[in-house]
Amino acid sequence: MMQIQVFLLPNYNAFALSATLNLCKDSDGDGVVDVNDLDDDNDGVLDAIESPVVI
Repeated sequence: MMQIQVFLLPNYNAFALSATLNLCKDSDGDGVVDVNDLDDDNDGVLDAIESPVVI
């Protein structure tokens, strides 16, 4: 069986606001949670254009 190790950068910022609450982060405050927001930093450039490998 192959094992995969995941290393998180010190500035890693997860989507969840809290492990005990069912809330997701809205980085730009537009009312759309980041996981559903096509432009989660609200700079006018779609996330798919800014980070095409990640999307």
